[in-house]
Amino acid sequence: AHVLVEEVAGGAPLVGQGAGLGVELLLEDEFFPVCSRRFANGRLPQHPADLSRYPLLRSQDEFWKPWSEAAGLDWPEPQRGPIFNDSAHLMQAAAEGQGITLAPWTLLGNDLRNGVLVRLFDVEVPSARKHYLVYPQRTANSPKLALFRKWLRDEIDLERTLDAEAPRGDAV
Repeated sequence: AHVLVEEVAGGAPLVGQGAGLGVELLLEDEFFPVCSRRFANGRLPQHPADLSRYPLLRSQDEFWKPWSEAAGLDWPEPQRGPIFNDSAHLMQAAAEGQGITLAPWTLLGNDLRNGVLVRLFDVEVPSARKHYLVYPQRTANSPKLALFRKWLRDEIDLERTLDAEAPRGDAV
């Protein structure tokens, strides 16, 4: 049986059950500000409003305004600062201390736990991207799929638990 995890944008799977596939939501992603612990010589922002004094790294398809609103800030979308069209380059720039970025939880990997990046605030916003488990419908009751599904969900839960214990920007 072929089993794959598919990331999609816009809240709808790219493939559907009409194609003979089972589709299960695995997780919804969220964004929050991160930066290198060495950024600004370690003088990291302590409050969301402090971000106005720091360079914000931007993405072509993820925007700061929804996060700013969730943080209680009435700010327009930033128009200055570097903009990236590749998420890996954006995360690398943040890790190298070039500024603060909004990071999707699923792209951080071990970077929070290893201290490469630090999360600055508890404010987060949901991403339009969702992660699905997609499989041939005929395998829906397969014991192998059940084990794989359980393993995936356990790994996601473990990652969330470990990341919740990672040092924050105010603990640097």
